[in-house]
Amino acid sequence: MRYIIVFFIFVSCVIAGSKLTVEAKNFFSDENKGIIKFTGNVLLKKANDSLSTDKLVVTLNAKKKAKSYETFGLTSFSLELNSKTYDGVSDKVIYNPKKLQYILIGNVHIREIESDNRIDGERIVVDKKNRRIDVKGNDKKPVKFTFDMEE
Repeated sequence: MRYIIVFFIFVSCVIAGSKLTVEAKNFFSDENKGIIKFTGNVLLKKANDSLSTDKLVVTLNAKKKAKSYETFGLTSFSLELNSKTYDGVSDKVIYNPKKLQYILIGNVHIREIESDNRIDGERIVVDKKNRRIDVKGNDKKPVKFTFDMEE
């Protein structure tokens, strides 16, 4: 019964003023470990942001509040930042609700919808609180930025 209560508190929780919802084929909660797992066609929505993946693990703090959200496997996403919408894919996504920060890891490809500008990298941090995007590449895969130049 407590797992069901934790589940409904989690799914209905309000984070930074907007409701977060998760849909999935399967749900598992371990109150002792402070984790919640969603598997199978997972869809997470929060305001204008969304993530779609096969596995999502939520880590809870001592007060049973979400400390982090972590996807496993190919993840597609749509994020809003500075009144612009970005969509893309990555191998993994970690969301920190306290910092309002997404960390996109592995084969990250982002496209700005309004302009069709594109960013590719191995690790991209989208900091919604400070309204910044930080892109990292490596020796084998440098950062790639594709955009239209106005002449």
